[in-house]
Amino acid sequence: MRCDHRAVSFAVNAFACVALACGAASCTRQIAPRVVPPVVLAPVPLSMEIAPTLTLIAAAVRDARYDVRSLARVTSDSAGRPIEQRTETSGVVTIALQRSADGAFRGNGRVDSFTVQMASEALRLDSVFFDAVLDATGLRVVTRPLLTNECDRSETSATALAREVLLRIPSTVQVGSRWVDSTIAFVCRSSVPLTVRTVNDYVVERIDGREQNAMVHVRRAFTVRVDGKLASPWRPLDVSGVGSGSQRVVIDAARGAVQSLDGNSTITLQLSDRTRPNGARAQRVVQQVELTIQRRP
Repeated sequence: MRCDHRAVSFAVNAFACVALACGAASCTRQIAPRVVPPVVLAPVPLSMEIAPTLTLIAAAVRDARYDVRSLARVTSDSAGRPIEQRTETSGVVTIALQRSADGAFRGNGRVDSFTVQMASEALRLDSVFFDAVLDATGLRVVTRPLLTNECDRSETSATALAREVLLRIPSTVQVGSRWVDSTIAFVCRSSVPLTVRTVNDYVVERIDGREQNAMVHVRRAFTVRVDGKLASPWRPLDVSGVGSGSQRVVIDAARGAVQSLDGNSTITLQLSDRTRPNGARAQRVVQQVELTIQRRP
């Protein structure tokens, strides 16, 4: 397509003439002030933070049944050589309890089909009944009826298995909720009375589902301190130790009960035998435990 350069030049010259004419007119005529409309700013919406949804934990647990399995590997040194012993403990725990708003509770239950399997022997019990209390002073799980001597009794080992199912859970939680508690328990192992102090740190990592189907996922980290002394004149013995562990816990909010638990822990003990005339003999014992709990339908 060809363009007529004369027409273009005329158009440009004509536009220039109009511009000059306007410029000349501006010298002789006053320009009315231009009215600028006010600027109206649109309102900025206020930022609103959505509060995390609170999940209610049922206060009453009615006859929840669990398969509990604990695998312990105990390594001790004997004359400079490590000796490892493997012990598997299992049982079916049934429990009912009532919680208060801060997570403390009272309850009772039984342990069925309790089994302790070691390399050379096995121990079995049909049923052991127990009462459980968690309050500001500690966690106590005792047989019903009470034993006159709890030291090194298989019934006491069975109630220790039930202890693993008992956790402090507040009445309401949300993602990020965190709470700390501590417990003191008194146990007896190999005729040595032991005081076990545990500090637990809980945090809610996520919540799956809502209302009647909410499953609360909790991570529990804990530290343990063990102290004991056997004052027998023919075998004085001191025991001290520290340990730590972690667990992943799923809680059924509508039923207030633990749904599942998986965890591991390690405790290192120092045993000092003071019967030797040339000074106490120290022995180091390391116990590693894998714990699995699964609620039955």
